[in-house]
Amino acid sequence: MCDEAAVRLALDGADAVVHLAARAGVRPSFDFPAVYTQSNVVGVSTLLETMAELEIPRLIFISSSSVYGEGAESPFREDRHTGFPKSPYAATKVAGEAMCRAYGSRIPRIAALRLFSVYGPRQRPDLAMQTFAQRIHTGEPIPILGSTDSYRDYTYVQDIVSGITATLGLDESWAVLNLGSGRPVQLEEMIVCLEEALGQSVERELLPAHPGDLFGTCADVSAAGRAIGYRPRWTFERGVERFAEWFLQEVELTDGSKAAG
Repeated sequence: MCDEAAVRLALDGADAVVHLAARAGVRPSFDFPAVYTQSNVVGVSTLLETMAELEIPRLIFISSSSVYGEGAESPFREDRHTGFPKSPYAATKVAGEAMCRAYGSRIPRIAALRLFSVYGPRQRPDLAMQTFAQRIHTGEPIPILGSTDSYRDYTYVQDIVSGITATLGLDESWAVLNLGSGRPVQLEEMIVCLEEALGQSVERELLPAHPGDLFGTCADVSAAGRAIGYRPRWTFERGVERFAEWFLQEVELTDGSKAAG
């Protein structure tokens, strides 16, 4: 993202950009803040300037629910005070949105989509649902950072894809939209649902909360509904079942490969 020549080559002939590339993760950002700043701020600056020079008229910037920090009122709404970032990662996403807004005079259509706890098949292996699934599969205790009544607005990946695709047709110069499920799920509920889908239960291990984690996230998606017709269709239970099916298939493939080796 910081290599201008590579970005220019990648954008050659494009009429729209969906910017999903980023250094992701709240907790690791405390260990490598400079790396996050380089990727998520300097990289975004490189992208924006290159788009402006090439006269590419549309950008969808993938932001994060992490921009709603300490002091944000739940459910999170785009036109309210977002609070204060609780992690370097969150701060870089706030900065990325601000950079995008600053290019409004040079890029005619820009939308920032704030994604909420995306899950589903092929999920990043460092995220809670996949790490918990791995521990349930092996029978290891699940580490709980903070308390089991913390909550997240889990959003199935297909709903996110539908929201991004619909945004490509949005006829606004600047928009900020939440893409979530609108239904928060407590951590204990998520674990129980995952245990049921995988057919196995494990113990919980309570540990201190991480300073970068929000206690809860909940999206107000009414603005996205009005702007792009966004309607999350996947229930959490159905999404977890689909995730579990994929996870068990992956485990079977991995175990089969090890046995063959």
